[in-house]
Amino acid sequence: MHAVQIIYQMSNSDHAARAYLPTRHAAALLGASSQAAELNREQVNGVLGTALGCTLRLVADLSKIDAGYVNGESLAWRDAGVVCATLSFVAEGLGLRSNVLGFSGNAYLPLIGFPTNRFMAVGAVQISSSG
Repeated sequence: MHAVQIIYQMSNSDHAARAYLPTRHAAALLGASSQAAELNREQVNGVLGTALGCTLRLVADLSKIDAGYVNGESLAWRDAGVVCATLSFVAEGLGLRSNVLGFSGNAYLPLIGFPTNRFMAVGAVQISSSG
């Protein structure tokens, strides 16, 4: 179903966010405002302090989940937990630092063009170098 998408934003730059396209193993540039980069930086810094690296935000498409499940929101949170753990394991295995961030980030969604009546932010992981 691919109901949970990964959106990534560099936490130390004003570059636009990108969406990971799993079927093509590629990225799509999102038409995001500079406010998205600033909000990302503020939210990450609020949890970790100044943090360089890449923020991987998890965004659930509730319309996909609701098409197949009753009370799909709880499934989105469970899927997000599995994705956060997997991202962290892979990052650590590659010698990188990973931090699961304690925020969902719904205020970020409209800034990257995702309407909050369909999409829900369900977590984030910050990946940075280990040095």
